[in-house]
Amino acid sequence: LPSTWQDKSALSSDLMSPSAVRHVFLTGQPGVGKTTLVLKAIDALKTSPRTIGGFITTERRDGRGERCGFDVVTVGGDGHHPTSGTLATKAAAGSRPGKGVPAVGNYVVDVTDFERVALDVLGRDADGGHQRPDVTVVDEVGKMELHSVDFLPAVHRAMADGSTTVLGTIPMPRYGRTVPAVEAVRDDPRVAVVHVRRDNRDAAAAAVAKALRDGHLDVDALAPFLQEGQAAKLGVAMDGSDGDGDAGGEEDRRVSGRQEPEGCGPLLGGARASRFLRERLKGDPLSLKGDLPDVEPRVLLLGETSSPKPVGGTALAMYEGRSMWRVMERFLSSSASDEEKGVGSAAAADHAALVKAAVRSGVAVWDVLADVHAPRRTKRAKGEAGAAGGCASNDVVGLLERVDTIESVCFIGAAARVAFAKRFGGDKNDASMTVKNVPGGGVREVSLIVLPSSSRANARVSMEQKARAWREALLR
Repeated sequence: LPSTWQDKSALSSDLMSPSAVRHVFLTGQPGVGKTTLVLKAIDALKTSPRTIGGFITTERRDGRGERCGFDVVTVGGDGHHPTSGTLATKAAAGSRPGKGVPAVGNYVVDVTDFERVALDVLGRDADGGHQRPDVTVVDEVGKMELHSVDFLPAVHRAMADGSTTVLGTIPMPRYGRTVPAVEAVRDDPRVAVVHVRRDNRDAAAAAVAKALRDGHLDVDALAPFLQEGQAAKLGVAMDGSDGDGDAGGEEDRRVSGRQEPEGCGPLLGGARASRFLRERLKGDPLSLKGDLPDVEPRVLLLGETSSPKPVGGTALAMYEGRSMWRVMERFLSSSASDEEKGVGSAAAADHAALVKAAVRSGVAVWDVLADVHAPRRTKRAKGEAGAAGGCASNDVVGLLERVDTIESVCFIGAAARVAFAKRFGGDKNDASMTVKNVPGGGVREVSLIVLPSSSRANARVSMEQKARAWREALLR
């Protein structure tokens, strides 16, 4: 695959047109329903003459309903019973995968079993006489699957085979982290990338099925759902917008060497909060946009580095994908109304409902640093950028001064607490800080509490223990 879609030397000019688009990949935040959409599209295609093959990835849960691994399962196959295998298994509580063991976070990848299933349906080599279906499902091209050195070449061969259309999934960049192999798929001019969101997934499923129904891929059916930047890449007319429902045609805000993503502003409700946003942040349009409860915050939940601002979204889409929501859904889901929850269990509560429940409970969310995390930036570079104003701090103290209902700051892990002390003074072990009240005058004491990190990497603390500590601090 060419490294970027601008690399025209790798592809002939006739590929830079909608008629050359052959494959569809879905992207979106974890848990948004990419695999479900794939299954809906497959089900819709059963009434068409097109043959289907490939694999999907499913979650494996234990007797308590906790996710304990991922399986890979074949689809299609002319009515044959599907084959399944293990993709990854969660390490035992309190342990971490050993050095040299293929793993992603706390999950150990079973490369052999994954290859047994996935490479069998994709074709292990170019000369194996593999008969491909009309539609080849690849769910997904992600970090776990890429531990197999033979997997990506097999995907490349499928994409290069003119007899099949690949329906695949790729992850969204999280906190600025990108995977080169994934970005190569996203940037390939033969690939239309559909951005799946909770508010469009049903319509997107119908559009994907329509696009795949005939031998020629119907790109126009996908146009309203293309990820931002895709329409320009594919040469698809968007009536003044460039995908994702966002007018203006701005390029994707990804950390890929082209443009640094803009970080999220504070997530908070109430009149004082709105005044802070207008006066200090010059009216952050995203933070002010959305039907948030009119509740003044009592607690500021503070992370270390910012999340990318959701393109074309509202305040209800801010901070989606952050691990903190997995902890908070344990005790906030019950406070969300049935109307807000929509379809789904409490364990998979709608992100917008969780946002509303957090704000209604008096919880505000922000980060110490304004810049989105860029993993390739060294500590020294971060320090130099900070001194020059590049790696800026958010105006956390200004928020505390102007929103005097905030009684405590709860840090998401020790790293956020250390970053706060470095940026705003004091010692990392201080239990409180004195804040002046603006414009009312006087001062008040704000408690400083360090919570267990919500990251999966923090396996020393169980999810139950995290939820208990967070609940006591946030809802007291």
